[in-house]
Amino acid sequence: MSQVQQIDSLRELYVGSLSLREKANFASRRPAEIVKMLVNSECMLVRDFLLAHYLADTRVPIKSLLQQKKRSLDLYRYILTAKLIPVEKEILLSYMNANIHQLDEVIVEVKH
Repeated sequence: MSQVQQIDSLRELYVGSLSLREKANFASRRPAEIVKMLVNSECMLVRDFLLAHYLADTRVPIKSLLQQKKRSLDLYRYILTAKLIPVEKEILLSYMNANIHQLDEVIVEVKH
């Protein structure tokens, strides 16, 4: 999958719920800003999964946790190949590392 196809598929994941005005603003932003928005959205998704897991009466199924981890890893891979300033890349990767680590902890807890 080419880098253009990757970013298009990632955009589809997170742009679906935006208004037309927000979509126009989103399309006009530079690539680094788009990646930052994607990472922010991913962090919020992981936070929501963790809240659902720890605060809900029923636990989140392991299949859902693994799917979320796959999305996080896909975004991590994209950041590695994106044309970003090294400092930006390092910061974004650290956020994704934290997300993936948190998901790993929950997955291990669910498995045992």
